[in-house]
Amino acid sequence: MGTDRKRSAAAHSNAARLFGYDLFISFALGPPPRGTRSYASDLARRLRERDFTVFYSEDEAAPGEQLDKTLVTALRHSRTLVVVANRDTIENPRWVRKEVEEFMKFHPSRPVIPISVDGAIQAPALADQARLWLRYQDKDRIWLDESQAAAEQGAVSDGVLERLAMAPAWYRSNVRWRWIVRVVAVSLTVLAIALGISAKVANDARKRADDARKRADDARARAEGLVQFMLSISARSLNRLVDWI
Repeated sequence: MGTDRKRSAAAHSNAARLFGYDLFISFALGPPPRGTRSYASDLARRLRERDFTVFYSEDEAAPGEQLDKTLVTALRHSRTLVVVANRDTIENPRWVRKEVEEFMKFHPSRPVIPISVDGAIQAPALADQARLWLRYQDKDRIWLDESQAAAEQGAVSDGVLERLAMAPAWYRSNVRWRWIVRVVAVSLTVLAIALGISAKVANDARKRADDARKRADDARARAEGLVQFMLSISARSLNRLVDWI
């Protein structure tokens, strides 16, 4: 059983590196109350159980003050950024803020979802600072509320998990909708161009037909004139011949 799980996890990790991550979990290291490593670990585990691809740095990289290549690459290839935000992290975000800024730099339209521990992002003393780098009020972004007890125990509440599990599906449907709109727009553009080309071809063909008909009419008129001229000459010649006889 354990071997199968390890193989499944390895396959999931390889697929994520190739196709990107559904969620990137950003959290603070160190002991509580600032550190939320246990909570982030439980969140990553439970999301993976739901078949999501999750980047959790403790499994794949060693986070530090500087974002290394592994973290930057994972941020660029993640669809949703989840930030575990307690009061100490908001007040002193360190590299968590760098991860948020790096993600927003490359993906300004992708969701950033803070998990607000014990109402941290709305605390009067921290609200302005939270808005400054989390920007949770931009573009109708949402946040999830988590209890202090859940964070300290390292156990994600079912409500947070259920709502967070909706984010990748929402993002995928948005992406699909944008692609549908783009495909429809491109199709309409191609159709308009094709209709324009068809109209031009038909118009050119009609002009060529009109020109050919005009040339035919001119040729017929010249031929008829020539026949009349020849008949006129023939009649005069015949009359002279009759007069001579």
